[in-house]
Amino acid sequence: FIPKIEELLVKESVGKSGGAEEKALRSPVALALVKLFQKLPRSIFEAKLPRLLVVVCNALKSKDSQTRDVARETLAKIGSTIPVEYMSEIIKELAGMLSEGYQLHVRSAALHSVMMAISKVYERPATLSVEDAIRLPFDRCVPALMDLIQQDIFGTASEMKEVQGARRRLVKEASGVKSYDTLEIVARLILFRPSLASDPSRKSDAEFSFPASAVHAVVGPLLERLRDTEVDTVTIGKVKECLNRVTVGFSHNSSIEAEEIFPFVYASVYPFVNGAEVQHSDADSDDSSVGEGIRVSTTRKKRNGRNNKKTEEGKKVDVFQWQPSTLHAPTDSRNAFDARKQESAELRKVVDGASAPKMTGSSRYEALKSSYSHGLKDPAGASAVSFGLRLLHSCLKKSKLDIKDEKTLAMADPYVPMLTNCVENCGDNAVILLSLKCLAFLLKMKLPSVPQYSPKLGQHVLKLLTDTGAAASSAKNEIAQGCFKAMTLLMTFGSSDGKPPPASVSVGDSGKFDSTNQNQLPLDAE
Repeated sequence: FIPKIEELLVKESVGKSGGAEEKALRSPVALALVKLFQKLPRSIFEAKLPRLLVVVCNALKSKDSQTRDVARETLAKIGSTIPVEYMSEIIKELAGMLSEGYQLHVRSAALHSVMMAISKVYERPATLSVEDAIRLPFDRCVPALMDLIQQDIFGTASEMKEVQGARRRLVKEASGVKSYDTLEIVARLILFRPSLASDPSRKSDAEFSFPASAVHAVVGPLLERLRDTEVDTVTIGKVKECLNRVTVGFSHNSSIEAEEIFPFVYASVYPFVNGAEVQHSDADSDDSSVGEGIRVSTTRKKRNGRNNKKTEEGKKVDVFQWQPSTLHAPTDSRNAFDARKQESAELRKVVDGASAPKMTGSSRYEALKSSYSHGLKDPAGASAVSFGLRLLHSCLKKSKLDIKDEKTLAMADPYVPMLTNCVENCGDNAVILLSLKCLAFLLKMKLPSVPQYSPKLGQHVLKLLTDTGAAASSAKNEIAQGCFKAMTLLMTFGSSDGKPPPASVSVGDSGKFDSTNQNQLPLDAE
């Protein structure tokens, strides 16, 4: 009975031009078979489902737009009907059957439709043990989902959309980037428990070959792209948009808790904030002769009073210009050394592949460089810090924290020096504004590190107020408001009634706190 129904899945008809036959999927038959398979024993369901998915995904290859629409809607309904643990089968068939050309755009649109349908019916268990949390079916599919999402945003599909001057016919699924929406849905549905990655019971269990924390599976690959020393501006913009969507998804995630947010954000942001501390020498070279300086010296004796100036070995002197044309000739030893080093690098350069230069010549040392080379003044580092602070601010704004709880204070205290560093060294307005907004919450707590860092923080907050001036732009206006709020909280810190103690604060020419200056400006406590 079932084989006869399976033969009715596809309807064959002659094409419009009277040529090759066209195959159209019968959606009602496919959905009826899925419901029938679910009534049968589990072993039969698991044997029949893959073939059904192959037929549906094969219909997505059709050049006819209407046929693809029917197949995409059918696949989405199947995804919302079957248990979540079988979602990996859908991902596997999409990745295997739609892997080139216009099919990449069709795949991203189909994946987005499936995720939209699943998000309407998926319910995460309310209470979970550590073992159950690690084995969540949806979270186990996240690495495969992220692989498809990154291929669409950073891979060949993205290059096909961005290419200019080439004659191409794009399918309608190529308009826009559906993967950003898919990423937001994934961030909203996963279990936000990054502490699972460091759970000791999980480390001792060799059965778990998949990532224990779905949060790290989502955020890790994106931050890794920002750590790349050769990341370009276009990639930074794409990663920044991805992180913004992840932040929106996390903010709507019902499983998010402050106890998980504080350690996760600090561990993610800290390497980028303190990336400038790790420095490596750029003097490494493949050729020892190139790495040594060129010394130009003369050994001729004095002749008839000529060469009265003594020259010692190693002293920088002019290079003899014997070339027929001296238009581009080096004029001293330093220029000659630079020219020789550049010429040697050009001879070793390999141009037959993206990964080839990393395996030859002086660039073999690139892998030894610190992965945290991006700092606050770099666009990549600023994007990563902005993501972490935006997530932290969203948690502080929505969570009802007990500001007297010792555990909460212990987790929040390390943020004071880190945010002070952001205010002091970062040139990105978004990072500065987010730092001030987070400090507006943290300074209301009695954190142990505030008295130590308050003079430094106050100094740089005053400097920011001086730099913003009349606040011509809206961003600077918000920064100025954040500065005033931070100054108020610094002055009232430690007082029981929330009012500043009678004190005098003066601003010197350098914009610093000066409590001992004779020309002080008294501030009324009221």
